[in-house]
This record gives sequence, C-alpha cells and structure tokens, in this order.
Amino acid sequence: QPLRYHDPRGCPRQRRFRVRRTLQDFSPDLVHITGPSDVGILGTILAHQLNIPLVASWHTNVHEYAGTRLASLFPRSLSATRSHVAQWAEKYSFRITSLYYKAARLHFAPNQELIDQLFSATRRPCFLMSRGVDDEAFHPRFRHRQDDGILEIGYVGRLTTEKNVRDFAALGHALLQAGVTNFRFTFVGQGSSSQWLLQNVPNAVLAGVKKGEELARAYANFDLFVFPSRTDTFGNVVLEALASGVPAIVTDAGGPKFIVRRGECGLVAQNVAELAAHLIYLASHAEVRRSMSVVARQNALLASWQSVFASVYDAYESQLGISQRNPQQAARRSSAASLSFPT
Repeated sequence: QPLRYHDPRGCPRQRRFRVRRTLQDFSPDLVHITGPSDVGILGTILAHQLNIPLVASWHTNVHEYAGTRLASLFPRSLSATRSHVAQWAEKYSFRITSLYYKAARLHFAPNQELIDQLFSATRRPCFLMSRGVDDEAFHPRFRHRQDDGILEIGYVGRLTTEKNVRDFAALGHALLQAGVTNFRFTFVGQGSSSQWLLQNVPNAVLAGVKKGEELARAYANFDLFVFPSRTDTFGNVVLEALASGVPAIVTDAGGPKFIVRRGECGLVAQNVAELAAHLIYLASHAEVRRSMSVVARQNALLASWQSVFASVYDAYESQLGISQRNPQQAARRSSAASLSFPT
C-alpha cells in the first residue's frame, strides 16, 4: 500500500507519526523495505515499534558505488592506489550496509552472488527476487529505422562513473582500429559524464532522457545494446533491450550476466578488451545479430512480473507463515506479534 511519506509542510517527527498511524490503520502482515534510504530507515523503526515482521530486499550495490566514486578522485596514473582505495571502500561499505540488513528477518536479492553474500554477512534467509519486463511496452514493433548502413550501438541509464560509461571511448577507438567506421553510439540518459562522452567517444550522440513510447522506440532502433556497468545488481535496461529484440553485450560482474544467455542473445565480457572484441565481432556479423535478436525477444518473454512476485509471496508464506490467499484471517495480527525479531 503506497504511503505519502514526503510532506514538506511537516517536520520529520510529524511525518513519522503520520506514517505510523497509516500503518496501524492498514494493519499489515509485514513491512518490506528496499534499502537504507530515509524511507527504509523509517520503515525499519516503525516495524520494530509496532512488532511487525520486517523484510528487506537488496537493489543497489551501494558498496561498489562507494568504491568506484572514491577511486575516481585519484588520477588514472595511480592505478594501484585507485584499486586499493576501491577495494577498501567496498569492503567496509558492505560491512556497514549488511549491519542495517540484519534488522530484517528475511532478505531478497536479484542474483545468486548477492544472495550468497547477504546470507554470509547476516545469517538471515535470502531468496531470489528477480525482475520482470513489460513485453508489450518494449517490443520490436517500435523499430522505425530504415537500413541506413549505420550500426546503432545503444546505452540506456545514468551517464555516471559507477556505470563505467567511460569505457565507451576505448570501445569506439577499437572499432575504428578494426576498420569499422559505420557506427554510432547513442546514449539515452543523463549524468555527470555526459559532456565527457560527447568529447571522447567517436560518433557519440546524447539523446537525453526518454520515457514511455519514446524510450521504447529508442531501444527498438538499436542494433546492439552495450552495458559496461560492473556495479548493477540486475540490469533492468538489459532486459528491456532484449524485449525490444536487441542483442546485448554486458560484463561478467553483477547481475546482467545472469540475464544474457551467452552466445544466444548476447555476449558476456571479462574486461574492456573483451567488450571491444565482442563488439567488433557482432559489428562484422549481421547474420549473427539477426539470430540473436530473435532469441533475445524469446528470452525476455520468460520474465514476467507475475512469476517474480509469485516467488516473493511463496517466501513470505514459507518463512513468515503469512499467506496471500487468506487476507481476512482474524488472527494475523496476533500471529505477527508472536514472531521474534533479530537483535
């Protein structure tokens, strides 16, 4: 049940009381938070005050963001220092964040690596909470580009350091060195690296932020989707590209590698050099791209939101004894009150 938490007219204390009253009126079986944001912290506090089971899902690798952003403050010439600083920041940021997640009885994460990490750090049960895609909103039918002889390479997302978007400069120069000149990089989104990309990536176009059908057309008009991020826990944009019939090239770090079936609807790279090699290969093999395009769409059709939330409800029921099939059970509050909370 959505709560209107933000109220600029009230102080934090007043907002807390308003949300508390709303929770009490709604009488939830559980509180599900999505991370250590201001709203997540408020949900954690109120769940414990009202003795309601708390569930948390991990959506953002904040520890990797911390490492990437802190390392970016050092010049690239100090590569060893950058690496050491990034590892240190990631390690301790994850420790601090996992302490927050210990407040919940049950966790969800978008890939198996994070499930294992969260369980190891918190010793709380952790289950897969994948992502779905609207396969009608993102569809190959939105493609309207004619065959203009240009290879359209797309990216959708924030244009920031933690997304590793500056790797596109190396990819563009690798294409030119391989003799591939008929390409264009189209960046959909905005961020602090926007102008850097325009100045350093060959044949770069900044398309800005797009939404709705305009975004769907942008996806469908790509010939390839490249996502160099190494910090994404899932990579919704990769799934949206596949639903649009666009093969994807991703890294082997984070969640996107679990979405792309290697060699069938895209390719997975270990480093920037391999990203470039995959890009050059697909740029030179149109028939492979066409085959991958078909499989990409088929693969995306298997990812429905209904199946995602069915598994979440199953975990609620198996771990907390809460059933979505009996919403009127009279004893649900007394049952919730009998559950103990981790300390």
